[in-house]
Amino acid sequence: MADQRQSGAPARSGPSVRNQELDRILSAALTLMLRQGLRGTTYDEVVTASGLPGDIFQRQVTDHEELVLKILERVEEEVIGAIVSEVAKAPATADGKLGGFLETMTKAPPSRISLMVFLINASTEYGSTEGRIGTRVGRLYGHLYRTVEGILQFGSLPRQFPHRSGYPRAIRRVRGDADRHCPGSPAHVR
Repeated sequence: MADQRQSGAPARSGPSVRNQELDRILSAALTLMLRQGLRGTTYDEVVTASGLPGDIFQRQVTDHEELVLKILERVEEEVIGAIVSEVAKAPATADGKLGGFLETMTKAPPSRISLMVFLINASTEYGSTEGRIGTRVGRLYGHLYRTVEGILQFGSLPRQFPHRSGYPRAIRRVRGDADRHCPGSPAHVR
């Protein structure tokens, strides 16, 4: 690489370098925010923890809100996406769908577990607020809600679950939790 620069070729600053920088930023932010809380972590603390120069950091993330939103974007890609994908691939029975969901949740790598905890923390700190973060948190819980509701309703088909009587109550509980915690959830939209 040094030879290329000496020969007049421009230094690499393409998408992969920018993605690596963003990964460093989000990793530092996630670590701090899980330890100190989302609101308890400042933008400047994340800049310092990332080890990147301030101008590079500023190009990637301009403020605290954008930082939280980018981590929530990762939650959507890596957590919600994995859950939806595994449920879709699972056998077309209630037990199969529920098994796919539980498999995704229980065998998640540490990075995905950290993102799940981040989502829980975000819902605690921002879930009942208006604004971009509260709206995104509500949307993510809405995805989870629809996935769980779909699995539970799948079980309402004859002979899908041996003990079906508790599942309508579970659906109501999921809807109630969505109502209480997530202003952007489908239950709020009704």
